[in-house]
Amino acid sequence: MHLKAEKETTVLSGDSSIDLSELFLRYRSEISSVIYKQLGSRDDAADLTQDTFLRYSVASRGRFIENPRGFLLQTARNLVIDFIRRSATIAKVIDKGKSETDALDVSPSTEQQIIDVYELNKFKQTLDRLPPRCQQVFILRKIDGYSYAEISEKLNISHSAIEKHIMRALKTCREQLGRG
Repeated sequence: MHLKAEKETTVLSGDSSIDLSELFLRYRSEISSVIYKQLGSRDDAADLTQDTFLRYSVASRGRFIENPRGFLLQTARNLVIDFIRRSATIAKVIDKGKSETDALDVSPSTEQQIIDVYELNKFKQTLDRLPPRCQQVFILRKIDGYSYAEISEKLNISHSAIEKHIMRALKTCREQLGRG
């Protein structure tokens, strides 16, 4: 047990040798369980778990994240709060009153984890191929949930330009990821 604590300490102190795939395999189940506990939907938990790791990927570009697990958990909590606000289900979630320890085990199979890591990496590579402004607009809209008005104000670009960037990003994703 003492060895496990030392290993966890290494991870939490920001071992720079850990890549996104390793983090995904290590923390996916925990993140998904935390989200599932709050929302009660496996589909929503899966979506927000993927969004959590995508935000980590974006945030870790060019900067060192000292506590990856903490960052992932806090990001997941923030995404849940945003989701609840958008879906107007605050009362339903509060009434559930479950603690994190009561969360169901929604652990995917090893095969599914490998597939998920592959798909996440493929998506990340696809995003990396986009021009910087197109990538920024896409992330703000599809990942961070900004409205067109918020993006327009933040980046000082027109709604038309936002639409063109989103369409270009979606087209690239469809072509690269093979999804219609």
